[in-house]
Parts: sequence; structure tokens; C-alpha cells
Amino acid sequence: MTDTTDAKTLTKKAPSGKRKKITTPAPAKKAPAKKAAAKKATPADGTTTRAVNGPSGWLQDEILSVCADYADGKVDTDGKPLTPHRIAKIIGTRGNPEPSSGAVAACLDRWVEYGFATVNPKPKSFKAITAAGKRDGLEALVAKHRAKLSAAKKAAKGS
Repeated sequence: MTDTTDAKTLTKKAPSGKRKKITTPAPAKKAPAKKAAAKKATPADGTTTRAVNGPSGWLQDEILSVCADYADGKVDTDGKPLTPHRIAKIIGTRGNPEPSSGAVAACLDRWVEYGFATVNPKPKSFKAITAAGKRDGLEALVAKHRAKLSAAKKAAKGS
């Protein structure tokens, strides 16, 4: 008699017409799933980082630095527009990891949404910091934008 928990029992018709029991081996058991790697601990100084590149928001700060230098005439692009690709290259030459031009373009798009900067559409390139951006600064415009979105969300819930 075979143990049906470990093996499968089948019957098969033998050439003589009698039924014959055939056992097949049980399927191999899968190894237990590996647990996800433990989360990385925060650095000893207590700052939280999103990646190995540095603290959260570092890219926006670097882009702001490059664009401010460009507006002040400290960055020479040989008369060419300050595209996200050029901004990324400049950030890379300043000793930071070179970001993707898509990440830089997304940051510029957010600045336009905040009302902080103006951008040429074709080719996408930084044009200038707006008067509100010079007067209020990036942080104040971001806070104002978030408050407006929050108010719109509350109004939509109330309707």
C-alpha cells in the first residue's frame, strides 16, 4: 500500500486488461519565500536620505543654484539655451551625481506650476525666475501652492 500524501496513485489498464496501480513521486516542495531585506537604518547624524545621493530635496537645490548662476551670468552656455540636459551636466561637473535630464525637466515643470520660473517650451529650457519667485522665494511659493491644492480638495469633498 502506498502513502497518498507523498505520492500520487494512478490506475492504468495493463495490456492483459487488468488494472495496475502506478505511483508517481510527489512534486518537489518549494523553498520558503525569502523575506524582504530589512530597511536600511538612518545615518548616525539622524538625517533621512532617499538614496545614496544625499538628503531629500538635494536635486532641487542644485538646479536652483545652477539656474540662479545662469540668471546672474555666472554660467556660460555659449548663447545656447539652458536645457535640462545642460543643467544635469553642470550639476555633474560640480561634484554631484549627474541626474537624468528627465528629473531636471520635471523639476522645471513644477517650478512653472508654482509660478516660480518661466520655461521655454521648445526646446524645453530655463528662461528666468519670475518676479513672484524673486520676491517670495521658492519655499513660500511651494507652500502657497500646497495650500491652494488642499483648499481645492476640501472644497471637492464638501460638495
